[in-house]
Formats: sequence, C-alpha cells, structure tokens
Amino acid sequence: MFSRSSPRQLTPGGYLEMQCLLPVPNCDDGSAPLQAVIPSSPPKSSKTSQIVGWSLLEPNNFAKYLRKAGFVNVVETRYKVPTGPWLLNRRMKLIGAFETQSLLQGPSAFSLMAFSKVFGWTKEETEVFLVVLRRDVKNMRYHAYYEL
Repeated sequence: MFSRSSPRQLTPGGYLEMQCLLPVPNCDDGSAPLQAVIPSSPPKSSKTSQIVGWSLLEPNNFAKYLRKAGFVNVVETRYKVPTGPWLLNRRMKLIGAFETQSLLQGPSAFSLMAFSKVFGWTKEETEVFLVVLRRDVKNMRYHAYYEL
C-alpha cells in the first residue's frame, strides 16, 4: 500500500504511481453467465479478506487516500485486464493469457485456509470450488475482465 510519508519523499513536481488489480469481474457483452464461478468468486474472496482484516476492494479508495495525504492533481485511470486470451487485439490477448495463468494458479494458494476458516468449508468443498473456477477461467466464451 502507500505510506503517509510518501508526499515527503517526493521532490516538488514529482509523482507517485500506484497499480492494483481490482478483483471484481466485469463482462460488457453478457457472455459470462451469473451462475459462473468467475463472477461469484470475488464476493467470497472479498468477504473472506475483510473478515481476516484486509479488503480486496481497497483500490477503490486509493485516490481518496492520496488526496487526504496532501496529493493534488490526483488522476485515477482504469484499464481492462481480460481474464483470458479472448480479445482479438494481440497485446490484450497476451495480457489475457498471463491473467489466465494467474487465475489458474493463484487462488489455491489462499483459498483453502481462508474458505475453511471463514465459511467452514472442507478441503474437498474448496477443491470442488477451485475446479469449477479453473473450468470457467478456461472458457473462451466468457468475456470477463478485471480493472487495473
């Protein structure tokens, strides 16, 4: 995150750049059905993170924190990060391929402990959830994306 001392560390006219993926999936064309795990997993992850003391939705507050710390001319720009290589644009296809790998490998690292403590899930229930998540992530018909 960002330190309260950040404004003092910068020279006049300097700038601070922050980047963070907001783990709330979006779908502009309706191709990712509501029952798909991709749209349903972030609320679970978000609730889990808040219960254990931190929020995955904190990037929504970064601009407010920067202004409160004394930064001026705060600009917030959001970029789409596709969950898979489904876009035609070559650059976005590559970004989507990287995000697919992140979504296939990352969630298992924290889900077992978090979901068992917060939701009381067994290891088997969590593994079933992750299998469905991986299946949906690999589905090229789901045109979901996150914001960075």
